[in-house]
Amino acid sequence: MYKMELIGNLTKDPEIRTVNGINGEARVTNFTVAANDGFGEHKQTLFVRMTAWNGFGEMCAKYLWKGSKVFAAGPVTVNAYMRFIRFLLFRGIMPAAFSHVD
Repeated sequence: MYKMELIGNLTKDPEIRTVNGINGEARVTNFTVAANDGFGEHKQTLFVRMTAWNGFGEMCAKYLWKGSKVFAAGPVTVNAYMRFIRFLLFRGIMPAAFSHVD
């Protein structure tokens, strides 16, 4: 398992939705963190999708908002699939911890 830690800003407010699973209903919260790497003309921005479940996700939605500077850490998930004969790879984090950095 890979673990990622990053500091960045939320690109928009977290979104909460309810999904039906094997163990009944669950609430899932999704948000994206933009982290800058490098400087000057070599500066790049990495956009990382975060997925938090149930109570932890609700806490993220309550205390985080667009533009919040946060530290997030958790295991990396990789999902790959074919679409329009192009191979797409999505990376994301299921955060185990977060905190405001300001």
